[in-house]
Amino acid sequence: MDTFIRRFSLPAWSCAVTLCTVCAAPAAAFPDKPVRIYVGVAPGGVTDVVARLVGQRLGEIWPQPVLIENRTGAEGTIAADTVARSVPDGHSLVLVTSALAMAKADVKPNYDPIKSFAPVTFIGMQPQILVVNRNVPVNSVGELVKLARSKPGELNFGSGGEGTITYQAMQLFTKQTGTQMQNVNYRGGAPTLTALLGGEIQLMFGSITVLLEQVRAGKVKTLGVSSSARFAGLPDVPTVSEAGLPGFESVNWFGVLAPAGTPREVVSKLHADIVTAVSSAPVQKSFVTQGIVTVNGGPDAFLRQISGEINKWKNF
Repeated sequence: MDTFIRRFSLPAWSCAVTLCTVCAAPAAAFPDKPVRIYVGVAPGGVTDVVARLVGQRLGEIWPQPVLIENRTGAEGTIAADTVARSVPDGHSLVLVTSALAMAKADVKPNYDPIKSFAPVTFIGMQPQILVVNRNVPVNSVGELVKLARSKPGELNFGSGGEGTITYQAMQLFTKQTGTQMQNVNYRGGAPTLTALLGGEIQLMFGSITVLLEQVRAGKVKTLGVSSSARFAGLPDVPTVSEAGLPGFESVNWFGVLAPAGTPREVVSKLHADIVTAVSSAPVQKSFVTQGIVTVNGGPDAFLRQISGEINKWKNF
């Protein structure tokens, strides 16, 4: 028996060490080449800004550069599809938003939003603000609902179109209030705001990035924020839920996905390093300006967020 132990214990131990070394290698070596973060929108918008802020900080943490690639079109599905088909080694990532769970029925991506990806991290959420033109005779959510019910189909709201957070927020609003309003599509939040100020439309949900200056200047009537908690930058503005629609919540969220099959140790390193990047002072300063509330949820929390949002929006 002693001879057997002496003969096989050392090789077995050596094999175990070798195996552990092999298992640890992906995380220890990662990244060993440039990392690409794909974004499904054009440069300049808040999603692109988030990607570049995080990418810049990661480039300072890692020995490899981080490249931001804008793959626009098909409501962000082109960028996501690119990553879904990439080698699952952590070097190809996609920054996704709530649009991932809001794809229109006629947009049929080649990927499954759950099965095709490995969730990396939940970065944060950006509330929307419900505002109306100053000439609209309402000053609260309750008064808006009453007006809309008295004039079914006569009020116009602006949005970025089906599948966007601004459109879906209003769809949720009309569903919960039993009202009817007409949608007018615009190419982004800024043109929608211009239409609101000019009286072409009566109301809109818009991002804090687009609306905050106009809200603070009193150029629009502010009725509520779409998050479950009040926005720290506008502490006196109630949530839509507080203002009469219990449980109402419609926010734009941000997170990072890797291709399905990415090693868990690489996902763990990605999550930890992205949390470090997001927690840095420059990123936090910009997030405050953009009205983004940091979440820093791990892979499991992000998976729950995506699944919950898909279930929430699938019937809209």
